[in-house]
Order: sequence, then C-alpha cells, then structure tokens
Amino acid sequence: MERRFLEEDKRFVEVVLNISLEDKNKDFSFFLSIKGGFQAHENMPEDLFQTMSKQNALAILYPFARAIITNYTAQANIPPIILPALSFAEQKEIEEIKSK
Repeated sequence: MERRFLEEDKRFVEVVLNISLEDKNKDFSFFLSIKGGFQAHENMPEDLFQTMSKQNALAILYPFARAIITNYTAQANIPPIILPALSFAEQKEIEEIKSK
C-alpha cells in the first residue's frame, strides 16, 4: 500500500493498493494496481485521519481488487483466484498481506 498526500490539500490522500500474484510454476502472473482518493473533513483530528487513511482506505479498496482478480481470472479460462476476505482493523493483518 502506498499513500500520497497532496501538497495543496493535506486532507486528501490517494491510496494505491498493489497486488501481485504468481503460481508456483511461474506459468501465470497477475499484477493489479488500484487507486482511490479519500477526502477527510477539515475538523477531523490528524491521528484519526492517519489511521483511517491506512485502515479504512484499504478496507474500501480491497473488495474491489478481490472482485477484479476473481472476474479476470475466471474469464481467462483458468481456475478463478478468490482472495480471502480480510479485516483491516488490525495492523498485523495488513503486514501479513505485504509479506505474502
């Protein structure tokens, strides 16, 4: 996950979620990059904004990424790849995704 805060608007963040998949035989590889823009209310405390831009943004983007990967692989005439449903409430789970 990558976050980009805009210089001109500190309450707007672009979050990029990159997912890379490869089978064991390296016959198949798939890379998906999905980006979302998120705007916070000007009265939101900074620590809450930082937390939400990490956890909530991923929680919003991830189901779209799951659906894209499942649909794309199903249409490619290979067994569809269905990523597991995840909860992003815990930073530990986010770190586990990065290590896979």
